[in-house]
This record gives sequence, C-alpha cells and structure tokens, in this order.
Amino acid sequence: ALKNDEHPKVGAGAALFSSVGCAKCHLPDLGGVHGFTNLLLHNVMPPGFRGMAEPGADVGFYRTSPLFGISETAPYMHDGRAADLGAAILAHDGEAAGVRANYQALTASEQSSLLFFLKSL
Repeated sequence: ALKNDEHPKVGAGAALFSSVGCAKCHLPDLGGVHGFTNLLLHNVMPPGFRGMAEPGADVGFYRTSPLFGISETAPYMHDGRAADLGAAILAHDGEAAGVRANYQALTASEQSSLLFFLKSL
C-alpha cells in the first residue's frame, strides 16, 4: 500500500497548491523550516469584518497559519468559522480573494487533489 505522501493525488495537489496561489502566503519552505507559512500578517477577511484581531494588528489581519499538521486542527480560520479544509479555503477573502477564485475555478477532481495534499501535510 502507498503511504499517504506517495499517493498520486499528493503530487497533483501540491502543484495545484502553488498554481492557484496558496503558496504566496503559505510558503512550503521558510528558510529550511517546512511549515507552509510566511509568518506575516495578511488581511484575509471579508470587507466589513468586525471580528477579533491578531494582537498588535488591525481587525481582519492575521498571521499566516502554518499548514503542517493541518488535518488535525479543525475547525479552521482564526475564528473557527470553517469546519473543514474546503470551507477554510472558501472563507479566505481580502488579499486572498483571487486565490479563492482560482480554487473555485478548479474542477471537483482538482479541488479533491488539493485537499488531499493538505491532509497529507
């Protein structure tokens, strides 16, 4: 049997992760650390969002969460609004709205591969 990281969907999902733009903020490698983050603050919430803020940042700005081990950390987003990884991608807005749209433009099979990749981290 294949290990999860050897499954063909992992490679396909990894390529999609980069091509749709997820890797702009969720860098696979940050100076030798494989955490899938850039540790920077980004505005990823919808316009008019009035929720909690990252300490020392304006409302709507959050530090890019590392994705390593993401399959074990539901619920997702900084306020727990997303029950699964697909919902978490769809909850991205602001600076990530274009990336969300790129994900939405994928076929169902491609979206499944990207989610399979995330679950393998």
